[in-house]
Amino acid sequence: MPVFQDFTNKTKEKETNKLQLFYQLANDSLMIALKCHQCHNLETSDCYKIDERKITSFLKECPPNTLACAVKLKKAGIPEIFRECADNSWVCDARKFKCDKCKEDGCNSANDVKTNVLMSSINYLSKYWTVGVLVFMIVALLVLWCVLKLRSDANFD
Repeated sequence: MPVFQDFTNKTKEKETNKLQLFYQLANDSLMIALKCHQCHNLETSDCYKIDERKITSFLKECPPNTLACAVKLKKAGIPEIFRECADNSWVCDARKFKCDKCKEDGCNSANDVKTNVLMSSINYLSKYWTVGVLVFMIVALLVLWCVLKLRSDANFD
C-alpha cells in the first residue's frame, strides 16, 4: 500500500506543478505591457516638454521584461533628458544623472526627479570618502607614532 500511496502523491505533485505552470503562462500572456515615454531631448526637442504640452506621441509599449518607466536628467553640461523603459539591467550613473523610476503607464513624463534622501547622502559621502579615509589614516599613523615615541622615551628612563 505505501508504494501506491507514494505514486499517488507524486502524480498529484506533477499535476499541481503543471497547473501552476499553466496559470503562470496564462498570466504572462494576458499581462498588458507597461507603456513608457521613450525619447531623448537631443533627438527631438518635444521630449523635454511632454508634461506641460500633454504630448503622448512618445508613449510606447515596453518589452515584456520591463519593470518600470525611467527618466534620467543629466546633471551638468548640455541639459539632457532620457525617458525609457527599465528592466533588471537598467542602471543610473548617479555621478552624471538624476534618475527616477515609476511603475504606471506614462509616469515618466515629468522633468523633475524626486531625490531620495538616503541616496543623495550616500552620493555626497562617496565624493569625500577617499579624502576622509586619507585623513583618518594620517591621524591614526600620527597617534601610533606618538604612542611608540612615548614608549621609547619611557624605556630610556
